[in-house]
Amino acid sequence: MSKQFWPSIGPVTGTWFDIPQQSSRVYVPFGKTRLNRMGLFYFRRHYWRRIEKSLDILRLTTFEEKKWVHLADGLKVFVERV
Repeated sequence: MSKQFWPSIGPVTGTWFDIPQQSSRVYVPFGKTRLNRMGLFYFRRHYWRRIEKSLDILRLTTFEEKKWVHLADGLKVFVERV
């Protein structure tokens, strides 16, 4: 997981995760919910692995630098090539 903090996209709050194997990073929005450190720690420990497994099948083409993706469990994430 990334130690670097990235700014939120638009009016929602969320967190960034780096995926070095795919040379990309993922923004997971929390909607209007703001998480404190404990909430963010809990999210990263319990939900990130499930999101990461859902993203294993996703590959951005060379024309797609970034895009919003709907995962199978209904979560919408922003994927960006780095």
